[in-house]
Amino acid sequence: MNESYGIANVADNQVIIVNHLINKLALSESLEESAKKYRALVRRRIVKSATDLLVSLFMYAVSGMSLRLLATSTSAMGIANMTDQAWQKRIVLCEPWLASILSDVMHKLPSKKRKLFCGRTVKLIDGSMFVQAGNKDKKGGKSIRVHICYNLTEGVMDSILLTDDRTAESVSIVNINSNDIVIGDAGYGKGKSLVHVLSLKADAIFRASPNLLNLAHDAQGKLKLNMIKKLTGAKDDVLDFSCFVHSENRKYHKVRVIASRLPEDKALLAKKRKKRRASKRQQQIKEETLIFAEWIVLITSLSYDFSAERILEMYRARWQIELLFKRIKQSFKVQKLQPATLEHSTVMVLLWLILWALTEKQSVAIEMFLIEKDENMNRYSPWATQSFILLQLKAFINSMWLYCLSYSGDSLQLFRRLLNHHSSRRNDYALFS
Repeated sequence: MNESYGIANVADNQVIIVNHLINKLALSESLEESAKKYRALVRRRIVKSATDLLVSLFMYAVSGMSLRLLATSTSAMGIANMTDQAWQKRIVLCEPWLASILSDVMHKLPSKKRKLFCGRTVKLIDGSMFVQAGNKDKKGGKSIRVHICYNLTEGVMDSILLTDDRTAESVSIVNINSNDIVIGDAGYGKGKSLVHVLSLKADAIFRASPNLLNLAHDAQGKLKLNMIKKLTGAKDDVLDFSCFVHSENRKYHKVRVIASRLPEDKALLAKKRKKRRASKRQQQIKEETLIFAEWIVLITSLSYDFSAERILEMYRARWQIELLFKRIKQSFKVQKLQPATLEHSTVMVLLWLILWALTEKQSVAIEMFLIEKDENMNRYSPWATQSFILLQLKAFINSMWLYCLSYSGDSLQLFRRLLNHHSSRRNDYALFS
């Protein structure tokens, strides 16, 4: 094959792939305008366009390449003649820009428009940690917490927020509208969280840790409620009663408590987990902790128009957001983030979430297409579909730099970039030269 023809052919293919990728984003404003607005691309002497910059970042996120390989690949593609140190600084500057792109992509996700739960919108909220590797402290390094609100009624991500590990899970940072039903795990199961949701004219279902709840029979909090006696004296497998929960500043608010006894095998596993955790922390486990491990305890603001069984069923749907986090981490093979600054790691997580939002968008469209064709949806696997779409998206992105490296015109300049930096360590070639 003629080398010049190969280079021209690769350049044409690169343009096709880039246009295909940008069209998938379907952004409200052009990349050039948004990059200028968020100061991701101020000087264009090196990187000429926002499209080139975004494609380079996608390559870096998908391939797992080092900064030196990123500099080599972008040079071969004619995108930018930058060093790896320059790329490191440029990546950090892109955080606000990428956050705006993620928000824009999410707002354009198609919904399934399902009519569930008495016509009310159900939102699942949760957080997950992305931990850095290579740090000597007990937590394994700096961490990024991703807060996700998943709209179960429409089957789509509603909002995503990235914070450091010092920002705890909270309903105050979640997008909640009136008439919503918010479902969260024990991290949100506090009286203060419940009152905040009610102030927005919404309802909540939170799992609670009974030993962390301050419950009372009266609104003044004088007659304390003993959950240990309540649970040990229960004759039924499901308890449903009203009481008052402490919110803040000695204020108590009326709440409905639903407790469901776990099956014996699951209760046994829950107790083993509690004992293992206490042993790892070198703590003596309390007897009340083992009693609480036999139950799922929920606090809710929903009226008795919703039965206890219905509320428990709704809470079990919270597992969908756990699967969402699992799919994101497994699809990008995220065990731990590479050692870097917190800002750099935040950009990496943002890039993964943008690509995942693209797969969510196409996956929902495929599901709606299959429903229209009267396919048997009992056999439909969102996991397999999204994995296939993400694999296809990765192939699009990786094909660009692989072909460009294969047909690079100046091979000498290309391989010079792969040489080691100046170092006192001497290798075999330095020894015999």
